[in-house]
Amino acid sequence: MLPVRALVISLFPVLCGCEPALISDSIFTAADRPAVKAAVLSEDNGQIRNLDILVFNDDLFQKLDCYQRVEEYNHDILNIGSQSGKKTIFVCANSIWNRDSWMDISCMSDLVGKKAELENEDKMHPLMVGYARTDGNRPQASQVFLKRLSSEVILRSLSCDFRGKPYQGEQIRNVKAYMINVNGTCSILADGTVFPERIINRGCLQESDMMRFSDPSLIVGEIGGEIGESITYPGLSFICYPNNAESEGPGTPYTRLVIEGMIGDEKWYWPVNINRSGDSERQGIDVNSQYIYDIMITRKGSTDPDTPVESDAVTINLETVKWKEKEEYEVSF
Repeated sequence: MLPVRALVISLFPVLCGCEPALISDSIFTAADRPAVKAAVLSEDNGQIRNLDILVFNDDLFQKLDCYQRVEEYNHDILNIGSQSGKKTIFVCANSIWNRDSWMDISCMSDLVGKKAELENEDKMHPLMVGYARTDGNRPQASQVFLKRLSSEVILRSLSCDFRGKPYQGEQIRNVKAYMINVNGTCSILADGTVFPERIINRGCLQESDMMRFSDPSLIVGEIGGEIGESITYPGLSFICYPNNAESEGPGTPYTRLVIEGMIGDEKWYWPVNINRSGDSERQGIDVNSQYIYDIMITRKGSTDPDTPVESDAVTINLETVKWKEKEEYEVSF
């Protein structure tokens, strides 16, 4: 798995009177405006595929001042046209939207209605967003920290131990793991409490849902061989959008990691609610996080993939990690 790190964008305003920026790829900018220079730094080469940069006036109305699209970003310094005054710079990395898709954004509040779809995510180039406030009249630097909209669920290890059961010594065969009740649509400004807007794999693995994914491994994976007392390391990672409603209901089902397999001639399911153990300060799935699971199965599971197993059926170790921003990096001009 390629670890995903938040990225840093250092924005350097250029005072009026400096040479204006040349912005051949912009659709909302004027050539005679002063420039904002931006140095975009990445920890992992190839992590950023493209950038959409929107600059808004930092006032009551927050109107769009300028926009720039950067295709095939190669870590060069960018020149972004901007009028003088206080600004809010919003950056979206690795979106599938083209320049025309941003034409309906006239003020910052319009970004709430910009929705990402999970089927379009790319593990190597995840959708990331960030913003910063800056004063375009001052030459000192501001920084934009990009963070992933999605989070990652990792099945790090899996084993079973049926000692003391009538089926002691059995192994689990034809094992697969997948996510159900996954939030499939999310605002690019999502943060805090996020309710699911569209459910993927509601209640079970839905083939009709999976057909919409160009990369089904985003939420489903096969585990080769049989699972026994020796620990297996599947190396499976799944991507999902936030879903952290306080309580479960018809419109807010908990997102679950499901282990499916055969014991003898019977198929069983071991569904686990993601980050709903009661011990975590933040329940459910947040943005920009990792949920790492080590699971040992101790008895037969459920006959329904949407019914979480009791605590005596599985032993779970969960690690919750927030992806960290890259340390500050000084750029000289």
